Amino acid sequence: MGLDLSTQPNLDRWRRRIKRHRRPIAAALAALSVFAIIGAVSDSGDPTTTVVIAATDIPAGTTLTPDDLTTTEFPADLSPPGAPADPATITGEVVTAGVITGEVITTSRLLGSRPEAGRGLVAAPVRLADAGVAGLLAPGDVVDIIAASSDGSAKVVARDARVITRPIPPATFGTQTGSLVLLAVSPDEATDLAGVATTRQLSAVLQ
Repeated sequence: MGLDLSTQPNLDRWRRRIKRHRRPIAAALAALSVFAIIGAVSDSGDPTTTVVIAATDIPAGTTLTPDDLTTTEFPADLSPPGAPADPATITGEVVTAGVITGEVITTSRLLGSRPEAGRGLVAAPVRLADAGVAGLLAPGDVVDIIAASSDGSAKVVARDARVITRPIPPATFGTQTGSLVLLAVSPDEATDLAGVATTRQLSAVLQ
């Protein structure tokens, strides 16, 4: 029996949808895995430990409040490193990436409690001129930062910079434009970025 070619457009459409939403799908599957593990262990009698999990979906850049957090029992031998047991210890911290309901929150996901820049690097706030381009960035992405001037010249001022937080869109008030993003760069690159930020527009090129 031959393949019904009329189904091909539908298959292509589903492939595109899955590819476009692969990150939320992966996060949801991870959360389901956590629930499955918790459910299995609760009936096994194996040792458990208390961990903090998301009580609701938490967008990147959110400052955590008590309403965002709850606790559950997790297998002691599977508990992620840096998983706090008390919500109060991370209340007020900022998450660097979106968290799905039920996901274990570790200190590596928090801006204020992790070595976000990495060894030998610093965390530099950079305002990208094109908010649309900035909106494509996600924590963990690696970018080159390019400074352009009004005479058409441009130069790379930071190479292989790692995105630490999701860009913050421009405020609806004041005179600032463009989106602010935190990048892990070398100290020299941070100095260069600060030097050109006042006179040139900055853009990012994804690696």
